[in-house]
Amino acid sequence: MFFIVYFDILMLMDDFKLISKQVIPNMDASATLFRHPSGFEVYYIDAKDEEAFFCYQFKTYPSSSNGVFHILEHTILSGSEKYPLRDPFSVVSRSSCNTYLNALTFPDKTLYPAASPLKKDLDNIFLIYSDAVFRPLLRKETFLAEGIRVKSNPPSFDGVVFNEMLPDSLSHESVVSSHSLRDLFPNTMYSFSSGGDAKCIATLTYEEYLASYDKYYHPSNGGLFLYGQNIDVDEKLEILSSYLKGVEKREKLPLYEKTIRWEKPREEICYSSSAEGDGRITVIVSILTALLNTSAFDRMFMSVIVDALLGSPSCPLYSALLESNLADDISSQSGMSGDFFEIPFLVGLTGVKSEKIEEAKSFIISALKSIAQKGLDKDLIEAAIRRQEFASREIPGGIPNGFRMLLRCSRSWVRGENIIEDLAPSVSIAKVRSAWQENPNIFNEFIERELVNNNHRLTLTVISDDKKASEDEKLLEKMAIEMVNEKTIADEKLFEAFISKPDSEDDKNKIPRLMLQDVPIKGNTIADEIIDSIIVQKQLTGGIIYFDCAIDLSDKSSEDLTYYSILSRELTVAGIVGEEKSLIHRSLRLLTGSLNFYLETGKNQDGSTRASLMIRMKVLKENLKSALTELFRLLTMCDISNIESVKSALNDIKTDFQENITYAATSFAASAAAASLSPSLSLGEDVMGIKAWQALSQMTVESAAKELGGLFESLKERGRYLIHLTLESSDSEYSINIVKEFLSKFKESNIVTPIDREITEKDSCIFYPLPVPVSYNAIALPSSIYGSKEEAAEEVLSAMLSAGALWDAVRTCSGAYGVEMIVDSLEGSIVIATYNDPNIKKTYETIESVINTFEIKEKDIENAKLSIIGRLLKPLAPSDRAIVGFRRHLYGITPELRAAFRSNILASSSSDIEESRNKIALQLRSSSKATLGSKETFEADGIALQPRVLIKV
Repeated sequence: MFFIVYFDILMLMDDFKLISKQVIPNMDASATLFRHPSGFEVYYIDAKDEEAFFCYQFKTYPSSSNGVFHILEHTILSGSEKYPLRDPFSVVSRSSCNTYLNALTFPDKTLYPAASPLKKDLDNIFLIYSDAVFRPLLRKETFLAEGIRVKSNPPSFDGVVFNEMLPDSLSHESVVSSHSLRDLFPNTMYSFSSGGDAKCIATLTYEEYLASYDKYYHPSNGGLFLYGQNIDVDEKLEILSSYLKGVEKREKLPLYEKTIRWEKPREEICYSSSAEGDGRITVIVSILTALLNTSAFDRMFMSVIVDALLGSPSCPLYSALLESNLADDISSQSGMSGDFFEIPFLVGLTGVKSEKIEEAKSFIISALKSIAQKGLDKDLIEAAIRRQEFASREIPGGIPNGFRMLLRCSRSWVRGENIIEDLAPSVSIAKVRSAWQENPNIFNEFIERELVNNNHRLTLTVISDDKKASEDEKLLEKMAIEMVNEKTIADEKLFEAFISKPDSEDDKNKIPRLMLQDVPIKGNTIADEIIDSIIVQKQLTGGIIYFDCAIDLSDKSSEDLTYYSILSRELTVAGIVGEEKSLIHRSLRLLTGSLNFYLETGKNQDGSTRASLMIRMKVLKENLKSALTELFRLLTMCDISNIESVKSALNDIKTDFQENITYAATSFAASAAAASLSPSLSLGEDVMGIKAWQALSQMTVESAAKELGGLFESLKERGRYLIHLTLESSDSEYSINIVKEFLSKFKESNIVTPIDREITEKDSCIFYPLPVPVSYNAIALPSSIYGSKEEAAEEVLSAMLSAGALWDAVRTCSGAYGVEMIVDSLEGSIVIATYNDPNIKKTYETIESVINTFEIKEKDIENAKLSIIGRLLKPLAPSDRAIVGFRRHLYGITPELRAAFRSNILASSSSDIEESRNKIALQLRSSSKATLGSKETFEADGIALQPRVLIKV
C-alpha cells in the first residue's frame, strides 16, 4: 500500500482532534490532519526541510468584480488587535529573515503564506499573521488607502488595489487572459474578476467590505497548512485554540459544482487599449474539459497533453500554428489553467491581421482535428511523460517547497478529498503511463472527445483599440464626479488624517522581532572545483545533472549581439541541415528534462563587460552522452539561415515584448534609466531592453537571415566555451569525460578578448508612452564598488527605505502598488522604481523628499541588516546553486568578496549610512530617470523627460 491511515481520534490542545495521519509515497514525509469543533482544519506535512512554511487559507467566492477579496487580502495585514500598526506586514518584512512573505487572491480562495529557515522567525511571523486573519481591525482608513476612495479635487478615484487593477481591463494580454478563462464560466463565481475590475471596484462600499469578511473569514471556512521540520505543531494548535475558543461552527459554504455545459460553441469579441494605430489582434480558443483540478491524475494527464501538443515549436499544434502564416506567433496564454475547479485548455494566435480573423478561428479547430485524425506520435507522448517524471525527481527551487505542496493539494483539501496523491506526483505519473500502456489511443481519443467535439468552447477575438483607454478614463471620471458628496469628502479628510499620523513607538514595539544575535551569519557556501577546465559542483541532485554553458561573445558589437538574441530563439525552432526540422528537437526533448538558450550581459570584477550565449540543460546521467551529441549537432549544423525559422524567432521576440511590456514595465524602466551609468548597463539596454525591442521591430527577416549565417560560425569555436556541471559525486568522473569529448569536437580557437565598450545611451531622462492609465517610474544612480564599506552602507540604507519611509510615502500616501530600492553594486547601480503608480512628477518629488528628510534610527539599521543577512540564508535548490555558482565564476565574485560584503554589512554604522544618504541625495539632482506610462499623465505633469516613441504594443 502507498500509505497507512490512523483513525484514532485523539484530543489535542483544547479541542483540536487528530483526524488522520498518512505516509506520503516516495517521500520521507507524512501528512497529518487536525480539526477543531469550529470547523477550522490544520494540515501538517512533516518533511525534512529546513525552510519551514505556513499558510492560512480561506475560501473566497466572488459574486461581482468589485475586488472585495483582493482588498481584504491587502487590509487583513494592515493592523490587528495585538498589532495595531498601519502596516505590520511591512514592519515584519524588514525585521525578519523570511524567505517568503505574501498574500494572494485566487479565483476561489485567498492565501496568506510565509516561510523562513529560522524557527524563531517563523514563530514571530505566525503570531502576526494569526492575529491578522482572526482579529483584523479593518479600519475604514485602511479600506480607503488600500482599496478605493473618491478624491474631490479633481474628482477621481484612488487606492492601491484600484491602481493595481486599473491597467488590467486595458492591457491586451490582461484582456486576453481574463476573458478567455472567465467567460468559459458564465453565471458562476469564476465569471467575475477576483482581483477586481476598476469600474466595479469604484462602487464597493465599506459596509459590503466588512460583510464579506464576516461571511468568508469565519473559521468554518478556513484552514492552516504547516510544512517543515522546524514546526512545533502543538504550539501552533495552542495558539489557534486561543483564537477559536467559543467559536461556533457554521454551515460550510457550498462546494463548487460542475459548470452547466453549452449546447453549442460560442464566439465573443473584446477590446483592449493600444498604442496609437496599433490594432493588435489575438484569436484564442478556450475549451472547458471534463478533467478536474481536484484529481492529481487529471492534472497530470492534461499536463502531458499540453506538453505533447504545445511544449515546444517542434510539437504538432505549436508548429501547425506557426507555419500557418496567419499571425506573428502563438499566444502565450496557450496551455492549461490550474486556477479553476474544472481544467480549461487554451490555444491561440497573436498578431493576426484583421482580414485573417475568420481564417485563424477555423484553422485552430482544423489543426486540432488534423492531430486527432493522425494521432500523436508515440515519441512525443513518451517525451512528455518523461519530462513529468524528470520534474518529479528534481529537487525544486523558486517558491518554498511547502508552498508548492499546498498549491498541489489546496483544492482537494477544501473539498474533503484525500490529498496524498496530490502531494506525490510520481504516483499520478505512474498511473498516466499505465493508462497509456493499457490504451495506446487514450490521448488521441481525449483530443477528439474533449478538444475537437466539445461544445463548451469559446472562440475569443481581442482587438486593440486606441480609443479604449480614453473611453474608460472618461467613464471613471464621470463616476467620480457623480460620487463626490459630503460623505466622500469626509472620508477623504479621514484618510488624510490617518496617513499623516505616524504609528506610536509603543505599537511598534509590540511587533515580535529577531535580533542580530538570533541569526547565523553565513551565506550560501558553494564549493566548486575546476577539473580539466570544467567547473564542477558536487552535491545531492536526485540523480540529475545540471549542464550550464557560457559561450563567450564579449568580442561582439552590440549590433551583433542583437542578432545573437534572435539566434538564441532560432536554436529552439530551426532544424539540422538536410533533416526534417522537428527531428533534432524531438530527440532533445526525449533526452533532457529541459534545454534553454538565452543571452546574458554583465560586468566583470575587472570592469570589463561580458556577453554570453547561455545554455542550461537538465539531463540524467544515462542520457548525457546522447544529449550532448545532439546538442553539438544543433550548435554546429543548425539550418540557421532558414527564412521560416528566422521569421519564427524574430516574431517570438516581438511577441514576447508585446505580451510582457506592461507586466514587466518596471524592469524595462529600470533598464532604460540605468543605461547611462556604465558600458555594461548600456549594452544590456541595447540588446535586451526597450532599445533592443525597437531595433528588432524594424528588422526584416531577410536582413536577419543574412547576418545570422556568419555569426553562427562563432558557436563552433572551442575557445568560447566555459562549462559548469552540477552533479552527484558518483557521477562526476564519467560525466567530466563525456563533456571533454563534447568540447573536443569543436574547432580550436583563441580565448576571447573583450572589446572596449562605451555608453551609447546619452539621454538621462526618458519617457516611453504606454496605453495604460498608470506609470512605471525608475531613478538610477551609481553605486559604490562591491565589497566596499560604502557599498554596504548603501545596501543597508536601501533595505531601510524600501520597507520603510519610501514604502509609506509612495504606496500608502500616493497610491502606487509598490516601490523598491535596489543596489546592484556588481553592475554599479542603485535603482529606485515604482509600479502601478498613478503619479509621475509627484513620485519623483516624493522620492527626493523622503531621502532628504529620512531619519536614521538604530533599530531600523538592525532590522535592515537582518533582512539582508536573511536573504543569504535562503536554501538553494540544486538548479539554483548551479547557476549561482556558475555566475560567480563568470563575473569573478570570489568567496573573499562575499565575506567582505557580509562583514561590511554588519559593521555599517549610523554615520556610514548618513554619509551614503547625503551622497545619494546629492546624486538625485542629476540622476537618470525613465518612465513608462500614460501619455496624458506625462503631459499633465509637464516634467522634463525626453519622450521616445515606443514600438507598437
